[in-house]
Amino acid sequence: MSFKYVPEIAKGPIERTPATLYGNPVSNHSRIAQIVAEVAGLIDNKTVAFKVKDFSKGENKSPEFLKINPLGRLPVFVDGDFVLHESRAIGLYLANSYARHLYPEAPKTRARVDQALFYEATALGFAAGGLFWNAWLAPAIGAPHSPAAAKSKYLELQTALQYVEKCFFHESSEFLVGLTLTVADLFIFVQIDTVMQVISNFNLAQYKKISNWYKLMQRREGVSKLSKTFGTMARSIAPPKEFDPEAVVEEEKAPADEAAAEEAAAEETDATEEFSGEAAAEEEDDGGNLSIDDLGLDDDEDDEETKALLASKKDLVKGIQERQQANAEKAKSNLTLDVKPFDTETDMLALEQKIRGIEMDGLKWLGGQLLDVAYGIKKLRIMCQLVDVKVNPDTVREEIEKFEDEVQSTDVFAFQMA
Repeated sequence: MSFKYVPEIAKGPIERTPATLYGNPVSNHSRIAQIVAEVAGLIDNKTVAFKVKDFSKGENKSPEFLKINPLGRLPVFVDGDFVLHESRAIGLYLANSYARHLYPEAPKTRARVDQALFYEATALGFAAGGLFWNAWLAPAIGAPHSPAAAKSKYLELQTALQYVEKCFFHESSEFLVGLTLTVADLFIFVQIDTVMQVISNFNLAQYKKISNWYKLMQRREGVSKLSKTFGTMARSIAPPKEFDPEAVVEEEKAPADEAAAEEAAAEETDATEEFSGEAAAEEEDDGGNLSIDDLGLDDDEDDEETKALLASKKDLVKGIQERQQANAEKAKSNLTLDVKPFDTETDMLALEQKIRGIEMDGLKWLGGQLLDVAYGIKKLRIMCQLVDVKVNPDTVREEIEKFEDEVQSTDVFAFQMA
């Protein structure tokens, strides 16, 4: 006689404790995770509970919260004993687990989606976040910021959007990659929406494909809800403002000010995520980001002493300036840049000649070579020597990227003392 095992069937619906997504909609990094949950309907159907953490009340530093993220940063996803940090990791986990159509599995389509995601996480995200911080949020809350950095990020954002406009969008599709909505659309929408909600005169219409796509995305269920929430929270901090990069006047800085500016530039992207609510701090979830304490806005005694010293001893600063000026011709650095074209049709030899035609006091072009990238595309690796007090490396990059029809990006390969 044989027996057949029949598993016991549970009676009635199985109750499941919702997973929890901790975040704050004023942060673009938090919204990157949240937008997937919204579009997938996970919050509406109570699969995921979204809980706002108020940094103005120090909720991100409470002993209870530090147990799930020792860095005290958002967003954080908790599902039972499974805890996940990093905004993009959370967003992709939610897509893979609950809405796989948002992250297609076909190798070529996924590769194109990943291409968009990597660009969003670097060039586009850095530019949008830096502009958001230096042109709007930091001035609104009285935090350290740099108008020059705002101008630089504004120009970088223009370059990033030119790349998106040219290299994405299927000919017959309204989406960035392929014929359906993907996480590429969601993540990139968050970055662009961040700028559009706070910089009132930002001209997205000059990018026809992106502008049409942005309008369609704003009407999508889940996307619209989150965009409106962010706009409301942003306006509770400060109204949108105009930003005119041409009105930014570059001023020569004392050496001590230059060091402070470099430190602020390194912190600006992280600091953008340190504020929420009326005067609160938010965070970027990626490793290496800073907290509000790292900005010196609280009780950093050493920083305050340094500021007081510089304020009271202007003669010391003047002396440093004079000594640096005296050694101006001796302090030099070698800068090596990787210049990448848009496609294989770019005449790299002609582009190199254009770049070598860039002239500045204190700039000397050295060697260069063409290197294979992929699919027949070559990049130009070119070296130059800079007189430190006369030429800023970022200025050299910006001049090269003015060749916008040929140059996709310019990255620093090496930078050391000559």
